[in-house]
Amino acid sequence: EWLRRQDISKAESFWRNALQGFTKPTPLPGAIASVGSTEKYEDRHITISAAVTSALQALTRGHQITLNTIVQGCWALLLAQHNEENDVVFGVTVSGRPADLPGIGSMLGLFINILPMRICVSPEESFISWLKQIQEQQLDWREYEYSSLIDVNEWSEVPATSRLFESLLVFQDYPLN
Repeated sequence: EWLRRQDISKAESFWRNALQGFTKPTPLPGAIASVGSTEKYEDRHITISAAVTSALQALTRGHQITLNTIVQGCWALLLAQHNEENDVVFGVTVSGRPADLPGIGSMLGLFINILPMRICVSPEESFISWLKQIQEQQLDWREYEYSSLIDVNEWSEVPATSRLFESLLVFQDYPLN
């Protein structure tokens, strides 16, 4: 019911604007081109030590940014460096739990969504200022995180025969025993 009340035309306008000028997916570093219809996928899991986590948490508190923003910024830098382009797109997972939906905190079910994150690397800007821009961008598109990835792909300028992105960053911020 909540989804049906959303203004899809506003979402379309938002995503068209956000992805304007982006016409091909950003290749993944070290990706092997698939042959025929066989595609290769790999998972990479990275666990950060307690000492590094503490240092990163101090950085986030000191500059009012999230750890997720730092990780997304680093991934964008890696993709930009590898592809020698300052404009990259990769997939990110979002909770899909809109704060304005009454009772969302007590609802059960899978709400997550996967959406494109477009980041422009700005070499002349300070790292922290650039990270704050990424975080602001995330806040801007939070209103439209319910959008279907299929729809967003159609609204982009990437050809329908291509994927919108070649890599997906899943950030999980919880302690492990």
